[in-house]
Amino acid sequence: MKQAKLFKLPRTAKKPATTKALRARKSEAAKVRMAQSLTSPKTGGVILNRKLQDPGWGLENYILNSASYLKSKQLKEDPKLAKLDQQTRADFINEWVNLMFSTTVLSRDLLIQECRPLDKEKEQLGDEERRLQLESNAIEVERNDWNYRMSEQQKGVDHHNSWVRMFENAAKQYHNDLMAFNNAVVKFNTARAQFDADTQEYDSQCLSGPLDPGPYQRCLTWQQSLNQRAAQLNQTNAQLSQTSDSLNRRLADLKKQKEQLDANKAYLDQWFAELMDTRDRWNVRIKKFNDDSAKFSDWSTSFHQRWEFQKTRIGEWFVLVDKFNLRLQKALDGV
Repeated sequence: MKQAKLFKLPRTAKKPATTKALRARKSEAAKVRMAQSLTSPKTGGVILNRKLQDPGWGLENYILNSASYLKSKQLKEDPKLAKLDQQTRADFINEWVNLMFSTTVLSRDLLIQECRPLDKEKEQLGDEERRLQLESNAIEVERNDWNYRMSEQQKGVDHHNSWVRMFENAAKQYHNDLMAFNNAVVKFNTARAQFDADTQEYDSQCLSGPLDPGPYQRCLTWQQSLNQRAAQLNQTNAQLSQTSDSLNRRLADLKKQKEQLDANKAYLDQWFAELMDTRDRWNVRIKKFNDDSAKFSDWSTSFHQRWEFQKTRIGEWFVLVDKFNLRLQKALDGV
């Protein structure tokens, strides 16, 4: 199947964008890509649970842009923190450090380290989903194209069969006319043989010597009858000759039609064989697509479970951070 060419649109000059504008554009593009990868129309819908209202950029960005984390950073930078007594301030700072950097207990860095492979896998999952969707669309296009070509081939077969029926009717009519012609030739030959015998008898009775008036008159009548029969035989012979020429032309035309029908049937058979070959290759492609779809479904299910587990851990960390924020806020409010 011939594929359409893709043409790039001509570039147009644009005003250079500021760094802030470029960041905004990249951010919006990232949101769009992430939103597109969140749903899977071929595998049963949502890959990620949006109940937590994560921004859709992945778990790492979900952590770093969460209200709990941003609040903790704001409180840690609050000038009032320096006014707390040394021990209290040290306890809060140590707790914040553990919440952010610890490698042994639940912390920001530990979660990010665990989430980055999942974020990467989510992109790969989205790429595979889009590939399967494109493959599904391509298969559907090929299916429609094959059905159309199969329909056209069937139309050719129907048209060919109509020609065959017309040829068979013409051949049958030719056969009937040929039999009638052969019977007419037999009848003509019989009449001609009888005419020759009667002519020979006439010669022996009427041309062997002088005749008396009575026999002479009978021979004249006999001669006139033979002349009429000869004229009729000549006319019949001319008609049979014309019929023979017509039958010969019809036979030549039937042979030509037979050659054309044979060539057309060979073409239709080759066309059908090519369609069957295309169907076989198409079925192999469909089987691979179904196998890949089944693998994708298993992969998506496994990923979803791991994703949900990691979100649960993030939720537990949010609880710890919220408790820290609440206690620190109270301490700062008391200054």
